[in-house]
Amino acid sequence: MKNTQKALAALLILTLLWWGAPAAALAVGIQAGLPATIDIGTTSSTPTEIAFGGRVWQVIGQDGTGVYSSANTATLLLKGDQSMAVTPYNAADTNPEYSISTLKAVLDGQYTALAGSNAKEAALVNGRDIEGFSYDTQMVDYTDRVAGAPVTGVKYWPLSENEANALTSNVRSIGQKVWLRTLGYYWSVKTVEADGSIGDRFGNNARDNHNAARPAFNLDLRDVLLTSEAAASGKASAAVGNGLVAATAAAGAIKFTMQDADTGFLNLSVADTRPRTAMAGGTVRIAYTGAITGANQYVSCVLTDTVDNVLYYGKLATAASGTAGIAIPSDLPVGSYLIKIFNEQANEDTYTDFASAPVTIPLTVSASNGGGSNDSDWIGSAAALPLPIQPPKTGEDVRAAWLLCMAGSAAGAFAFRKKRQSAK
Repeated sequence: MKNTQKALAALLILTLLWWGAPAAALAVGIQAGLPATIDIGTTSSTPTEIAFGGRVWQVIGQDGTGVYSSANTATLLLKGDQSMAVTPYNAADTNPEYSISTLKAVLDGQYTALAGSNAKEAALVNGRDIEGFSYDTQMVDYTDRVAGAPVTGVKYWPLSENEANALTSNVRSIGQKVWLRTLGYYWSVKTVEADGSIGDRFGNNARDNHNAARPAFNLDLRDVLLTSEAAASGKASAAVGNGLVAATAAAGAIKFTMQDADTGFLNLSVADTRPRTAMAGGTVRIAYTGAITGANQYVSCVLTDTVDNVLYYGKLATAASGTAGIAIPSDLPVGSYLIKIFNEQANEDTYTDFASAPVTIPLTVSASNGGGSNDSDWIGSAAALPLPIQPPKTGEDVRAAWLLCMAGSAAGAFAFRKKRQSAK
């Protein structure tokens, strides 16, 4: 009997130690709003990379600098290692007019495909008007224009000679020939050569040459809510029910979470937005309603400091309504914070995410939560041990919440204390 009691007590110790062992540290590359610095391909050989529409793009203009941009926009060029269509400029004949070209049809088709699969993402692409000129009669600087009729509202477009020359050589050169939109010698069309130089020779005729179609476009940045890594180390590293994941600086290619005002797409209501007080290691519970559910759609949150620096991110639930439990990290210092809870669509790594307007709830982390603790004690021996033993509930800090001491008696007597802190 004594051996059985000792064995059970030892098993209890091992079980609790296993539960209390530190979990593998997780982190998510995420921040509020846009990055503080965006490197542009007109001055940097390693410009900022943005995932959008299933592909990775390089920034070549932003906020009025670089290639074709204005306030609250960025101009993106498909990164050189991404798959590109190879096409004649005009499959029908040697006519170099862009408005009737095969190249335009190819780029228009890529945007149409995006709009068909992800209309919300496609709506972020700003249209562009490009001037035309009569290459038989009009004597103008045509390096940024297209031959023939102008084009209006185009979403994806090829670079001009001037735009290509504005780029650093590492960004411009991708190891293969790329069509430009600029007219060349005697009805030919200019190209970026494999070495990054500009090709302008009679042999670049529109029909007989097949070169890469490398699109650029202008992205609306007005509604950027979050920036995160476009990889498994981004928001994808957080799973429903796994608590908050610590935020780190986003590295490598990034993606955006755009705030969307369409409440039929994403929505969340919280009736009780009063400030909360909890101890580190405790749990804040927030009742919500009206979330829109579906594929890749969650109730999520960020925990920030009072100046909007994201400290933690988490996916809380997938139900349309309920009570979300937010486990406050056990090492969070005493102080003032903000919980921002929202309904989001978290898409695959290279696609834009979307979120409803966040509901903000002030949080005070205190040394004492004013009587909001929930403690339970049990003292006994291994023979009277209540089995099965349950692991800590979601939100409990296993390293702080489970305490075990052995009295060392022959009967294997011990004291066991379970402590759980919850929100006030």
